[in-house]
Amino acid sequence: MEARMPVERWFIPGELGYEGGKAPLPVGEGAFRVRSILRLDAGPLGEWGRRNQLTPWRGSLHNLADVFPVELFETHPEFFPLVEGERWRAPAESHPTPWQPDLAEPGVAAHAADYARRYFQENPEAWWVRLGTNDGLVFGDSAGVREWTYPPRWFRNKPDYSDLVFQFINRVAEAVSPDWPDRHFAQLAYYWTENTPSFPVHPKVVPNLSTDQSQLYDPHYREQEWALREAWGRKGTERLSMTHYLYGNGFLIPRQHLRMIAEHLRFSREVGFTDFGALAGFNWGLDGPQPWALTQLLLDPFQPLEPLLKEYYRRYFRAAAKPMRHFFEEAERIWREQPGPAYWLKHFRNESQAELFPSAVNRRLRALLDEAAARVRDDPVAAARVELTSAAFSVTEAFARFHEARQALSVALMERMEDTDPARLADLLKGYAAAGEGGGEAEVGGQRSEDGVLESRIHALAAGPEVGGQRSEVGGQRLFRSPISDHRSPTSGFLPTWHHVREHYPLAMARTNLDVYLMNDPGPTAAALLAERVGPGAVRHPASPDLSWDLAAGLSGGIELAGLAYRLDMPPGWSARVEPFQGAMADFRLREGIADEKAGVPPSGGPGGSSMDSEWRRSEVGDRRSEFGIQNSEFEIGPVLRLENQKRLEMWHWSAVPPDTVGLAAVEVRGGLSPSAFLLLRASWVDAGRNLIGEEAVVRLHEGDHPEWKPLRLFLDPPEGAAFLRYRLNAFHMMPGDWLEVREPTVEWYF
Repeated sequence: MEARMPVERWFIPGELGYEGGKAPLPVGEGAFRVRSILRLDAGPLGEWGRRNQLTPWRGSLHNLADVFPVELFETHPEFFPLVEGERWRAPAESHPTPWQPDLAEPGVAAHAADYARRYFQENPEAWWVRLGTNDGLVFGDSAGVREWTYPPRWFRNKPDYSDLVFQFINRVAEAVSPDWPDRHFAQLAYYWTENTPSFPVHPKVVPNLSTDQSQLYDPHYREQEWALREAWGRKGTERLSMTHYLYGNGFLIPRQHLRMIAEHLRFSREVGFTDFGALAGFNWGLDGPQPWALTQLLLDPFQPLEPLLKEYYRRYFRAAAKPMRHFFEEAERIWREQPGPAYWLKHFRNESQAELFPSAVNRRLRALLDEAAARVRDDPVAAARVELTSAAFSVTEAFARFHEARQALSVALMERMEDTDPARLADLLKGYAAAGEGGGEAEVGGQRSEDGVLESRIHALAAGPEVGGQRSEVGGQRLFRSPISDHRSPTSGFLPTWHHVREHYPLAMARTNLDVYLMNDPGPTAAALLAERVGPGAVRHPASPDLSWDLAAGLSGGIELAGLAYRLDMPPGWSARVEPFQGAMADFRLREGIADEKAGVPPSGGPGGSSMDSEWRRSEVGDRRSEFGIQNSEFEIGPVLRLENQKRLEMWHWSAVPPDTVGLAAVEVRGGLSPSAFLLLRASWVDAGRNLIGEEAVVRLHEGDHPEWKPLRLFLDPPEGAAFLRYRLNAFHMMPGDWLEVREPTVEWYF
């Protein structure tokens, strides 16, 4: 009888996740020695972690900011990065910390060794000291840094700085290990340091490989990942750690990749990985078997996954096991078959994730949830478990509807003015408003509320073309003024659905900042054009800032560190910073003729590209207001900025704001963007004292092919006291083969 008794299980936190049985087996020799997941070792969720035999949270490995506090600059400026010939005084308050100490400076390793000795003396129970790099990319340009990093080497399109970082941690270990022979030294194999160094690693160093296992759907990424893990296993360190990104928060869709997790844990243990840590904020309603099965695989990564899945579905969902398994495995298939190349944390906090779960797909998944609910109607426990997933998935559904309505409005706003049907634009605007807020005014939790730092204008937009809205606060969060409605309603708006689920099913979806999903807001621009506050029907103000790219005046302002570009040379009045990335290009030119105006023009000098060394010139064509709603554009072809392979680019320009005006910013673009890549047009405001005021306005060029020149338009509504406009263009996550061409931006002011 004892042998047949099931094991006691805690599938999710709280009583709802408990199934009784005999005590679990003790931890075996094959288990990972460290099994830690952020926020699951203490607090309300700590009991679940303890019951599933997780170990205490290991702490953040980004720790050099504590080892080298900014106050140390007063006595040891040589410890800090060399930037443009001077030691950089790091900002006192910054998160994440954007800088690294000069890791080639001998005194830096000596100082870190002293820190490690003090740490072990003060913490005699500690088995390691955390000396991981800060979460930043400014390593500096000293001769020592260049010795280890120049000329630039690349790994997964990112600079390879592993030699610089691991020579530093080796020196620390060599200095401290004679006095503390049983202690270890944690270092991150993360982002620019994923690759193995070209020399042996001290056996007491614990490299922590921090890669994204949800990207194993990509065959090329998968091949690289297995080779990378084998290479780290051959480095001969006594212990080898990894970080997994189990979000959760940052996703509004089911991010199911359990089979990838199981495969990577088994392979990693085979090649010598001993310790596991994860960053997580579980969406327990959408994550299904993933959190619990992970804890079991950490105890025995060589066990087959299928028995765990059968137990989970049979005991947790009971009579609804079949449709619920179908639901989660279909979600896993969608993730596994997603288009486009992999990169670290793809779709994280990115509205692009909605493209994986469009409404047509969601209707099929909803049918499975409805079937599951019907099967457990007489089982209150199983019904509540199905309802938790149903509630969480309603957020996915509402987000998809919101995304689709926003995309339709955005596409319409990129049409030529003369081709825009005002009645259709008004209908799209109302549809966008309804998808966001889902109805008339009501209260959330007894109070008006809004989300994040973005003021919702959707309620006012639904009522008419004037831009408006009111602010109120609930616990520091804000959202569209909207009703709490039944989350299962197919017409429920995104934000009321979100708040309904967060209030009534707090485990279903993790707390997250919705700003990243709401910042792209084409509604005010559509409303302002319909009301003729801007555009052809409005009265123009004579002031017009000069945002032109004066190429004749030359380019300047670039910064390179150890051969990597951090700031780009730009025309007068413009600045730009970039994340160094292999093959990144930002090339200004005047284009001559029309032969190269076709879609998909290859880069100058690139494969299949024609020589574009023609003489630069300008073509006067006068005002193109009727064509694009962009005023006083004097160039038909050029200047043009060509962008390729930009992981993260920001370019900006400051200009004065005329009093008592509204405006229309615009920029013409074309290009091709792979899934999750995008371009933003942004406007923010400062007062005369250069203090940030008001709210940022943002519109987005979405992924896909855009072969013809189209305008991105953004309504400008300066807050009271605004003295200056910061006009920004941001490009994110461009992959090899992606390209954008951008014509000179413009701003027009109106009375």
